Parts: sequence; C-alpha cells; structure tokens
Amino acid sequence: MAEAVLLVTDLDNTLLGDNAASVRFAELWRASAAGSKLVYATGRDFDSYVWLVESGVLPAPDVSITSTGADIRHASDPTLGEQWATFVAEVWKPEAALQAVSGFGFPVLECTPLRLVLGLPEGASSDALHARVDDMSAALHRACDHSPELVISTHHDGTFLDILPPGVDKGSAVAFVQKYFGFGDDATVVAGDSENDWAMLRLPGRRGVVVGNANPDLLKLCNTLGPDNKLYYAKAFYAEGVIEGLRHHRVIPANNAPITAESTESAAAPKPVLVPS
Repeated sequence: MAEAVLLVTDLDNTLLGDNAASVRFAELWRASAAGSKLVYATGRDFDSYVWLVESGVLPAPDVSITSTGADIRHASDPTLGEQWATFVAEVWKPEAALQAVSGFGFPVLECTPLRLVLGLPEGASSDALHARVDDMSAALHRACDHSPELVISTHHDGTFLDILPPGVDKGSAVAFVQKYFGFGDDATVVAGDSENDWAMLRLPGRRGVVVGNANPDLLKLCNTLGPDNKLYYAKAFYAEGVIEGLRHHRVIPANNAPITAESTESAAAPKPVLVPS
C-alpha cells in the first residue's frame, strides 16, 4: 500500500510558472497519490484561483486555502470552510484595521471580510514597506484590541502586505486541514517559494520543499531554523522543484511506480476526525 500524504503546495512561482512542469506534476500526482490529499495554499483570493482549476490548468484539489489562509474550502464538504469562516469572523475587525493603516500611505489593493492587502506606492521599494511594518502592527493592535498577522511577500509582480485576522495564516490553515483529515506532521508535505509560505514551512515535523526559484527573503527565514528541520531545497524551479522535493521525500518514486510501505518509512493512515467548533 502506498504511503498516504497530505500535500500542501503554493501556486504562483511554485506549482505555476512552467506550464510543462505543471502538467507533469498533475500526471505524476494522479498516478502516484492513492489515498493522499492535495491542498493548494495561495495568496490569491478564491475567485482569482478557481479558474485555474475550472480551466484545467491545475488538477482539482481536495481543499483550497486562499487569501493567504483566510479562506478554506473543501471540494465536497462545506462544513470545513464554514467552521473556519466562523473562527475568522469572531477575531477579525476589517473596518477598524482599514482605518488603522489608512494613514501610512500604502495603497489598499484589497479590503474584504477576510483580509486587507496593501501594495507599494509608485516608485517605492520593498524596503519602504519593511520599514513601517512595526508601526503598522502597533496601530492595528490599538485599533483592533489584538494583533493581526502581517505577512509580506515579494513576487515578480510586486511586493504586498497581507493583513490577516489574528492567528490566521497559511500555517494555521494547514494545521486546521491536517486535523480535519487526520494527517500528522510526519505525513504532511508542504511546498513554497515566498515569505507567505514561511508559516507552513517553519513548523517542525512537516516535510518541506523550497523550490529552486525561492525568494531570497524566504531563504533567509529558512536559514534561522535548527538543524533538525525537514526542509528540502530543490535545485529545479517551479513545479519541477516540487516534483524533485517529492522524490526526495519519497512521495513520488524515481521510476514513477507506486511507493510501497516496504520501500519507505510509512506514515499512519489518516483517519477522519471532527473539527472542533
């Protein structure tokens, strides 16, 4: 019996970026993932993500984590997303958060009940955003009576600041999905390329894949981890890097044949559990 894993992967510049590699990943996953679950964790909002699946660019996942962790949706069980949405609504004050950061001079790119997204003024560098993060965090704490999560990420199309409900990021969303499916950290593999993936890559026990085109700021964060971490730094870029990492972690074998329990350290088979309200 093949080892069942929970694979959680970022999209832009991780699973996406090389069309041929994305197709290759889909073929390998469909052939080798019996009993496993596929989860996408992206900074995109749901509407900008879902067309990638509907148009066939990506294989349909079991769960999508969008808006940098603020939105979770199961392919067939709405209760998972409803429970997460209830948690988000209880801890989030979007109007107060917007007012708190409105005077800092960074354009608001998105303002929803799930999160705020700020960009850079024209001509400004990412250093300008990094320099004001502490001040914005303090202002948000005063306005919201708590400390929202601030996540900076840099991509080919710019630098962005996600302002998320407290306790909400890709890491906490992945933990929520793990508990729902019953996968432990040793049976979970996460893959990413940028700072907003740090929350799911940094936790001990999970096997991680950092693709070869990873952002330097993510690499700096990863270098702060102790020697017992389970991160694999792929040489290949984009989806080929994900495939390389899955081979390293023995999720996809070198010959594309199914991995048997005798050929690798097997993880406990996942057992469905109820998610606490």
